Amino acid sequence: MTKKQSASAGRSSKDLQKGSAKTLKTRELILETALTLFNAEGVEAVSTRQIATAAGISQGNLCYHYPAREQIVETLYQQLWKVFDEMLSAGPKGPPDLLTQPLATWLICRAQYRYRFLMLDFVGIMRRHPAIRQHFRAMVPHRQAQFKTIFAAYAKQGWMLPEPESGVYQRLVMQCYILGDFWLAEAAILFEGSEDEMLLHYTQLLCGMFWPYLTATGRARLNQGLDELPTKIADLQATEK
Repeated sequence: MTKKQSASAGRSSKDLQKGSAKTLKTRELILETALTLFNAEGVEAVSTRQIATAAGISQGNLCYHYPAREQIVETLYQQLWKVFDEMLSAGPKGPPDLLTQPLATWLICRAQYRYRFLMLDFVGIMRRHPAIRQHFRAMVPHRQAQFKTIFAAYAKQGWMLPEPESGVYQRLVMQCYILGDFWLAEAAILFEGSEDEMLLHYTQLLCGMFWPYLTATGRARLNQGLDELPTKIADLQATEK
């Protein structure tokens, strides 16, 4: 390869990198703008034209990246699950601990609130998006296995009571699902307070579901985690600024 050809190849590579970076930035802009609008007005009230206008780009540019609104919704759903996966992999090493459960629960609630349009129109989105419904249903056994691992770890540490009778802890898992998936709908209708107050309130409710099944030692450890939660949240938010 001649020097001229080498220089040309180098410029082409740089141009390609710049183009890829610009494409990624545009997609991020579209997704962030759509998320804001969906959260404020709901998916069905927002068109791709509105998203493009709010993002300051042409509708043609938006449709080049996302030909249909459905693709934007599905990408945002995938982002939320990626956040869940990253929280799981970045969590404390070692067995689950009641001391850290409140903060882990708060982080999940915060992620759900950031993508709240998905939770507020949960049933409708599942009906309109077969791919999302299929993925969500496929994750159920995985979520059940996670709860079983948590329960086993708590029992081993002497924090959780033996199962009173067969099926009790399976019902507890289902109760956690229901409250975990639909607390935002209840909050949107009934809760009066700030975002911070709301997240703390529903974190306490979710953690409180374990209370009847904990030993005295387990209750003390969970209470300690809840007492320390506001400080841990403040510390976390300070590092994120």
